Amino acid sequence: MIRGNRRFGRAGQTFGFTVVKAPSEFAAADHWWRAEFAAKCAQVALPLVRDAWPDCPHETEKAMNRSVELALDAARNQLVPPELSKLSLACRICAGAVLRPFFPNAPRMDEPLPPTPENCRVVHLIANSVANASESVESGESAAWFAFQGYGFAIEAAEATRNFEAYKRLQGLRVEYFPNYG
Repeated sequence: MIRGNRRFGRAGQTFGFTVVKAPSEFAAADHWWRAEFAAKCAQVALPLVRDAWPDCPHETEKAMNRSVELALDAARNQLVPPELSKLSLACRICAGAVLRPFFPNAPRMDEPLPPTPENCRVVHLIANSVANASESVESGESAAWFAFQGYGFAIEAAEATRNFEAYKRLQGLRVEYFPNYG
């Protein structure tokens, strides 16, 4: 079974009696600090798409790259560009569409899908990391959750591709931005 993020679950989802939330360190951090962290995590994971999906449609790749660029700029300038939500939605649609072979109700894509189920999972994780980076910039109260989950998607993609360099860079970002977490 393919799951979006085996570590963290979804915000507010219950596992037994435990409600999964962003850690207090993420929630207490400055909004723009979290947004920059999430965008940098997505930026580290983004190159993994090329390996996992050699036939990635140009428009999809362009939307993901632009989304990360805008999220980083927004975090640095503390100003949300209007096109960010449209790009975030495109990334979410891509994340769902690559799972079409496993979930018949997922959105359709006319373009060829990644070559293997594992590659589909990796692209799903990266597209969600990018979308979460965008949403951590835009969202108010749930921004901490999007930043936390975006990191989780990115690190899981690095693990799945066995890309030790990306994994190390993501861990380094986590230590730099949130030294007391984990």
